[in-house]
Amino acid sequence: MKLKTTLLLLTLGFIVLSENTSIAQDFTPNTLIIQPYVGVPNMKRWIYDTEYTEGNSSKGFGHVGLTGEVRISKRFGLGFDAIYSPFTRTENYSYSKYNQVTDTFDIISGSRVFKENKLRLIAKAYIHFNVKNPMWDLYLSGGVGANIVFAKAYKDGQQVNYQENFNSSNEGLILRNPFPFSGRICFGARYFFSDYIGVNFETGFGGPPFSCGLSVRL
Repeated sequence: MKLKTTLLLLTLGFIVLSENTSIAQDFTPNTLIIQPYVGVPNMKRWIYDTEYTEGNSSKGFGHVGLTGEVRISKRFGLGFDAIYSPFTRTENYSYSKYNQVTDTFDIISGSRVFKENKLRLIAKAYIHFNVKNPMWDLYLSGGVGANIVFAKAYKDGQQVNYQENFNSSNEGLILRNPFPFSGRICFGARYFFSDYIGVNFETGFGGPPFSCGLSVRL
């Protein structure tokens, strides 16, 4: 009798736990997902380095971002993507200047540093695939938004006007007047270890080609 009672309680407990897990993993309206992430490579730095001139250099560690999505239905969601990508390039210069005192030409040299840190703020739509395993979430997403560049220039350590010191003759792929709009389209995958915490992976255009981070479901 005791054995039957124990087996019955274990069976009921298993059913309850299974149902709770199934319900927790399943979609509920207005589910909010927040994803901090890092991405690589920094395409602006990569483009600049292909035009690398001896003595010049660039810095930029990649991308950091934060996305959010509100699930409207099982197959559709709305959200945002905020992407920050720092970039600094240093250009060395030299020229000769006539010295009337010595009747010779002096070599004048120095450096210009350009900081062009970019922030993209994008409104996105999500389309989710029908995946049987509730731990996985596969989706396509895309959207448009603002492209904000924080540009500063320094000449020999002193801040100067960015536009006046920009030399576009050999920097054609680095925009002097950045396009004010941005867009992104990507394929993503989320894997949840529990009802609330998981990891995410994305590949796409208009931001980091590859990114990974955390997924927090609220």
